[in-house]
Amino acid sequence: MATNQSNSPAELAAEPRAWTKEEVLGDLRIITMSRELDEVEKHWQKAGRAKFCILGAGQELAQLAAAKPLKNGDWLRSYYRGITEALTPREALAQVLGDAEAGHDPASGGRMMGRHFGSRVVGDDGELIDLTKQINHASDISPTASQMGPALGLAIASPILAKHPEIQEAFPGLGTGKEVVHVCIGDASMAEGIALETINQAVVQRVPLIISVYDNGYGISVPSDKQIAHASISKALSGFAPQEEGGPGLKIIGPVNGWDYPALRAAYDEAYTWARETGNPALVHAKVTQLEGHSSSGDHRRYKTKERLEWEVEKDGITCFRKWILENELASSDELEAVATKARDFVRAEAEEAWRQYYEPLAILASEARGLFERAQQEPGVLGALEQHHQHSSSNNLFVQALELQTDSDLKTRNYLTLARILTFARGLLLVLKGHSPSGAVTAATRDFCLKIESLGKTRYSTKSYASGDKSPLNAPLVAPSYGEKAESDTGAHVIAAGFATMMRQDPRVIAYGEDVGSLGGVTTCTLGLQAGSDQVEPSIWRKSPALKRYVPEKGFGIGRVWDTAIAEGTIVGAAAGLALRGLRPVGEIQYHDYVNYGAQQLEDELACLRHRSNGGQEAPAIIRCHGHRLLGMWHSGSPMAMMLRMPGLRVITPRNAVQAVAMYRAALQHGRDPVFSVEPLLDLYGKVPVPDNLDEVCLPLGHSEQLRGGDDLTIVTYGHCCTLALQAAELLQTVHEISVEVIDLQSLNPVDLNGVAAGSIRKTGKVLFFDEDYENGAMSMISKTLLFDRQDDDGRPMTWYLEAVKILSAPDHKPAYGTDGGFFSKPQVHNVVDTVCGMLDQLDGRGRKLY
Repeated sequence: MATNQSNSPAELAAEPRAWTKEEVLGDLRIITMSRELDEVEKHWQKAGRAKFCILGAGQELAQLAAAKPLKNGDWLRSYYRGITEALTPREALAQVLGDAEAGHDPASGGRMMGRHFGSRVVGDDGELIDLTKQINHASDISPTASQMGPALGLAIASPILAKHPEIQEAFPGLGTGKEVVHVCIGDASMAEGIALETINQAVVQRVPLIISVYDNGYGISVPSDKQIAHASISKALSGFAPQEEGGPGLKIIGPVNGWDYPALRAAYDEAYTWARETGNPALVHAKVTQLEGHSSSGDHRRYKTKERLEWEVEKDGITCFRKWILENELASSDELEAVATKARDFVRAEAEEAWRQYYEPLAILASEARGLFERAQQEPGVLGALEQHHQHSSSNNLFVQALELQTDSDLKTRNYLTLARILTFARGLLLVLKGHSPSGAVTAATRDFCLKIESLGKTRYSTKSYASGDKSPLNAPLVAPSYGEKAESDTGAHVIAAGFATMMRQDPRVIAYGEDVGSLGGVTTCTLGLQAGSDQVEPSIWRKSPALKRYVPEKGFGIGRVWDTAIAEGTIVGAAAGLALRGLRPVGEIQYHDYVNYGAQQLEDELACLRHRSNGGQEAPAIIRCHGHRLLGMWHSGSPMAMMLRMPGLRVITPRNAVQAVAMYRAALQHGRDPVFSVEPLLDLYGKVPVPDNLDEVCLPLGHSEQLRGGDDLTIVTYGHCCTLALQAAELLQTVHEISVEVIDLQSLNPVDLNGVAAGSIRKTGKVLFFDEDYENGAMSMISKTLLFDRQDDDGRPMTWYLEAVKILSAPDHKPAYGTDGGFFSKPQVHNVVDTVCGMLDQLDGRGRKLY
């Protein structure tokens, strides 16, 4: 068996290297700049300029070595200490300030705290730029180890591009397949499940992923022996190493000392060479020091011994690097000091410029607000009102606030100007003016000023959660299914598989993966034939399936575009973010909605908010699909939709049948740039549906509700499999009680009813039952609030103005019990719908329709 680790640090350090003096001094300049940024941020926080700081002192040399082998086209996914890897001082400091002025913080537009970097990969025209022309940095976030899932997807994209030249030919800016991905993570964060999922899948799928584990001996205050098995990640992961010489596996290099420049350079040269040449993952275990606490809110002196603190200083990477340069006679002490001084001076100058460009626009607005205050004092009666306000509001009076908004040329003294403070002052002034000079010119000017600040704040912080214009799936063309006189029928599952086949033919970027998606064709056969065509389908099934025979290629699309994954929902979702960032169109499957919780963190923190947190600079057009609604037992009857509706940036669809699913998938994949979560109705996949003649064209914009049955007495608003129950109930109500019920299928829960079909029905009948099988206070509680209170008619009246009766019918507040009876009494049935409707009408006219 081959060794599971590379050469020792001592052996690596002893290897001859031919680094030039210029390169070495350039590296010293970079890490000195990185350290100086820490110093600036600490000073800013003490001075009140910065709210919070995360420092990287001690990791600079390791981060430098990790980033040096990156080439144009490669991808980096860092974490919140990765300042050296993404060193652009002015932009980094703009982010620390929360500077939202255009272009100052290109990574997030002032939306994320410091050290959360990312390059812009979406151009001003909304299209991906040429990703081969730059080193690409996927947007960083705070949750520990979260970066691992998307990094896996970024790396999976390389072999896909390499094996499918048709993608390169059609979309040359996506890459050649030779790109590698570097992701860095703290040692303690390797205990997270998503980190271990990623390691496992990187080895199994053989992807060029380089993982840097920075090990400072602690996870905040908890030492490594309480975090990681054997107190060593390289030992703990040894079973992932190649099991034979030259075989596949995780190449583990280290531990290597993070203060040893030659050893670090050699380690990363080896890691990148392994990944580029073999296509397999590598891990560098770097021992680093930590010269500050976990963040500016912590003090490591509380949990480290005096000896440990002295050791941290002794092994500081910058100190050791300078010593190594002198020992190898690459430069003199004077030269080193000159480089360091120049680096520090540069950062300080950039810091002043970052502060100036942040402060000056605020100073202009503050001056405008003070000007309004001074004008207001000239209005008759207003000065007296302001003085009275001053006497009765000692903690928040306008005179004090006006003094605080004073500006002068000494930028260093004005640390408290914020948009929020300026708006608070202006609104207070407007409140006084409205009471004493409601129609005055100053009142109007102050109102306009407040509206301007409100609009500015909204634009800066509350936009770009979703794609817009022709990039939005809401604006996809509506192409209804058409059926010939002799339309054949097929199972819903086969129709979905055929639908995906049409989209994969039309766009080589569309890929499908997940548990059992490949060789089996999905547990519900929704991807049957996509990987290997008729070879993976029983001849009798193929012959009897008009959808598969017509639309699925005889040989399928191959294992490069359709593949199986481990039972690992976290990386199924996380990988979608990385694959989409590379410009692909991933469709990831989680078998049952009940198991989405394993991937919920990646769904919310990586996929859903990517566009917003990057201020539109990055996007993840992907579909995560699962099967849900009623089937059998507690974990195969998933209907808890509310969690998905609490993820801003995520589109949520609930197709009632296979044709509707295909139509919405086409809107998402071919016409949209948003991540979409889909719950397919499990029971309805096995029934037969007519196959449209235009399955390769059907398209349904997201947010379109549909009337399934007309009626005048009451509206039922529902979605998914509940549409079947609602239609059955409506038929009974008409037959038995002569009640005319209109049934509306929402089809999409976020967005909801943009075409106003449900709202129009509610206005018409004045009575509405919101019906689903989520838990109490679940999705329908949220949807009813949106439709009844947030939406208004043309005269500005909410839907409640039209209501005579409203009720929500959902499932009991517990997981569905097992068995026929368990499922029957755990989910609302047709008779529950009938009884609820009768009860609602009985309350209005007292006719006593309800059985009991």
